[in-house]
Amino acid sequence: MSRESRDRHCYGETNPIYIPVTADTSIKTGDMVTMGAGVDLAPLAAAENTSFVGVVMQDSVSADPATIRVATSGVFEFDCEADTFLAFEFVKYVDNAQKVVGTNDLTTGDDAIGRVWKRYSSNTTRVLVKIDNVIKVTRPT
Repeated sequence: MSRESRDRHCYGETNPIYIPVTADTSIKTGDMVTMGAGVDLAPLAAAENTSFVGVVMQDSVSADPATIRVATSGVFEFDCEADTFLAFEFVKYVDNAQKVVGTNDLTTGDDAIGRVWKRYSSNTTRVLVKIDNVIKVTRPT
């Protein structure tokens, strides 16, 4: 998949974490990622919303460098299909084009990766989202 490298970060603390990249995987700045096999980073797929880690802050071409910086919080600008959005509406990742879609839900946020951070009363194809890292970290017993 061909994408331009982009920095989606608009503002807010990013609270970065450094995580290894899955072997032979290329990840670009601005990509939304998951923990592939629970260990290494891999591009996010629509079915993996519940394991969303964050937004990549540096490129890794064919896993070089092997470990990269990922933002786990902050407000980012994402592409979306033309739509209107309510402030605080949940959004989900929808396909391999690194786009999000509104859920029309202000309460439960099942599978959401974040909330809309600005109201859009007319159709827009770019939306500000405050990401919400949903990876659960458990301490060994």
